[in-house]
Amino acid sequence: MANRRMFSKGICKSTKFLKMPSEAQNLYFHLNLSADDDGVVEAFNVMREIRM
Repeated sequence: MANRRMFSKGICKSTKFLKMPSEAQNLYFHLNLSADDDGVVEAFNVMREIRM
């Protein structure tokens, strides 16, 4: 897993993103933080960790 992450302000401040439920926004950040350098992530494990 990589140690550095960048989040796009364009995505995070977009109307579509801000209209999503807070749970979906939270999942977006957790999935990005758990992704490897190629963007691959085991979504089930992340969802279990954050108890979704």
